[in-house]
Amino acid sequence: MTIENLRAWVGTRLRGWPLVMLALVLMALGRPAHADWYQYTYMSDVFNIHSITYRVPGDNERDIPGQLRIEFYTWTPLTGPATTNDIISYKMTIWGGGPANLDSLTWPLVPDGCQIPGGCYTNDSRFSIGALDVNGLPTNWDIFLSRDFLVSGFSETFQMASTQQGGSLNREAYSYYSHAGSYTSAPNSLGGVWTVALVPEPGSYALMLVGLLAVGGVLRRGRRADTVPGLAH
Repeated sequence: MTIENLRAWVGTRLRGWPLVMLALVLMALGRPAHADWYQYTYMSDVFNIHSITYRVPGDNERDIPGQLRIEFYTWTPLTGPATTNDIISYKMTIWGGGPANLDSLTWPLVPDGCQIPGGCYTNDSRFSIGALDVNGLPTNWDIFLSRDFLVSGFSETFQMASTQQGGSLNREAYSYYSHAGSYTSAPNSLGGVWTVALVPEPGSYALMLVGLLAVGGVLRRGRRADTVPGLAH
C-alpha cells in the first residue's frame, strides 16, 4: 500500500463527515420537542345522516350512521376562551356512509372567487371556544364551516355546524347524479368527547426525513469505500 493510496482512502472516508454532521443537525431540529402543536379533537356520538340520491327512474333514500369529527391546532394549550386568532387551523369531517362519507371542510378556507377552470367558491366560517373544563378541554363551543361551489352543470352546498348542544349537516350536490345528506340533532341530544394530544409540527417530519436520507447516503458511500486501495491480494 503506497502513501498515495492511504491518503486517497482517508480522504474518501472523511469526505462524508460534514454530511453526517449536517444530517445530525437536521434530525435534531426535526425532533417533535422543537416544534409542538396541540391537537384538540372532538368525536361525536353516532347519529343518523338522512341521505337521498336522485337517480332515474327513482330515488334512493336511507338513513346512514355517521359521526362528526372536529380537529383544531394551537401552539400552546388553551387556558380560556378562544377564537380563530388563537389557533392555527381547524377542520370538520363527517365519518360515515353515503354522500357525506369522510367529507371535510378546513379553515383557512379556499379564497372566495372563481378559479377558472376550477369553478367559483363562496365560503363562510365561525369558530369560538367559550369555556374549558378543569382538564383544559372545551365545554362550550360554536364552530361552523360552509362552502358553496358552482361550476358549469354542477353546484354544491356543504355546511357543518357544532355546539355543545348538538350540530347540523347539510350537503346538496346537483348534477346528473344529484344527492343530498343532512342531519340536525335536537339540543343536548348529540354527545361526544374532546381530547388533546401533543403532535409534531408537519415541518419536523421533513427535517427528520432529510437527515435520515443524508445518513443513509453516507453509510452507502462508506460501504463502497471499505476496500483500501493497494491491499488487494
